[in-house]
Amino acid sequence: MSNSVGIIETEGLVGAIEAADAAVKSANVKLIGYERARGKGLTAVKVTGDVGAVQAAVEAGAAAAARIIGADKVYTLLIPRPANDLDMMIRNEDTVGYAKTPNMAPSPGAEAPRAKPETPEAASPPAGQPVKPAEPKSAPPVGKPPKPAAPQPKTAKPRRKK
Repeated sequence: MSNSVGIIETEGLVGAIEAADAAVKSANVKLIGYERARGKGLTAVKVTGDVGAVQAAVEAGAAAAARIIGADKVYTLLIPRPANDLDMMIRNEDTVGYAKTPNMAPSPGAEAPRAKPETPEAASPPAGQPVKPAEPKSAPPVGKPPKPAAPQPKTAKPRRKK
């Protein structure tokens, strides 16, 4: 069997989380991620797997979300064998939780992701080495505040003769 795609769209994030939880627990499917629609508060949960498993997962997820937010706010879609061209719509940079593969082409107009510079604090120790606790930042000394710097004497300007 080929991989199919199931989408459960809910109004709000709470119903989407409940749908995703029920979907992945009810069948052997993989959660692709979720995507927030712009403007209406819709959230789409995306799963993939064998056709029968995705169908069962979508039904279970929709039922779970409907118990929380109402059946009129849950929409479902099952694509048994999606065309290859649909992949860029299903797995894109707007999909939260989807790990972008290196060979995935960016969408038109999308900005390239910026790599975060690795700081010494963020570097992991080699395997088997204990993790050293972070050094505490130095706190300002306790007691009287420092005295302000003494004002500099003003220099007299030479006077012009009239």
